[in-house]
Amino acid sequence: MRWFFRLSPGPRALPAEVRADLTARFQVAGELVERARLVAKLGEHHCQQILIYDPLLMGGVKSAIKKYEDLAIHKHAVLFEGRIEKDGSLYLADRRQPKTVTRRPSRITAPSPKPDQAT
Repeated sequence: MRWFFRLSPGPRALPAEVRADLTARFQVAGELVERARLVAKLGEHHCQQILIYDPLLMGGVKSAIKKYEDLAIHKHAVLFEGRIEKDGSLYLADRRQPKTVTRRPSRITAPSPKPDQAT
């Protein structure tokens, strides 16, 4: 598979290959994939460094993102980062915030009486 998309300075919708990888490998919901945006820059060895972010997590600062480096101050909005190699292979790393799980305290049960202590 060989695919490249042009390096435009601004954010854009996700290409079909990236969408498919997000839903298959990371089980990302369809509405988040539709909403997410991608910014890219040319990396080492002519690969493309990409950042995928959620505009809703920006807090109403949608127009502030014009290039890859602008997301440095909005790291909380970055969902995935990775690269696309020259041969078209896609490498992504999950940068989403971990979900916090609150646990209920376990019940402490009184020890059962031993047979010789039973009254």
